[in-house]
Amino acid sequence: MFPYEFQKERRVSADRNAIGAYYVVADDDCVPPTDEWLDKAIDIMERHPDFAILSLWPENAVIQKWTPEGYEAFHDEEVTEHIDVGGIRVCRKGVITEWPEQKKATYDREHCQAIRDKGFRVGYYRQIMMWHSGEGKSSLQRN
Repeated sequence: MFPYEFQKERRVSADRNAIGAYYVVADDDCVPPTDEWLDKAIDIMERHPDFAILSLWPENAVIQKWTPEGYEAFHDEEVTEHIDVGGIRVCRKGVITEWPEQKKATYDREHCQAIRDKGFRVGYYRQIMMWHSGEGKSSLQRN
């Protein structure tokens, strides 16, 4: 196992050990809002059962609207579908049973593609924000 495979393994462990229908996977350089955001986040997940991951919107980043050719991404006042998401993620337990191999230092793209392959969506909360201290940087290095 490469040292950076932690990105995959932390998701697998969280999914397997979650005791409820949802769990949170957070990067260590992200700061959630100070209000009662998690209850709101779960309520939104319940209203959007086709989403398996919704991430808090990084208020210090520029997120472009995802407009893939030949596919209409979902957008409403609560969520916006995207190709992959990270930071602080609220995840639906049990969507993935066979996790794809981690091929790079990050795992967001592989994780999100596996979710789409199961017929679910991934995206961002439009009204629940976080601060991403490491925006545009990564401390992960491949040896």
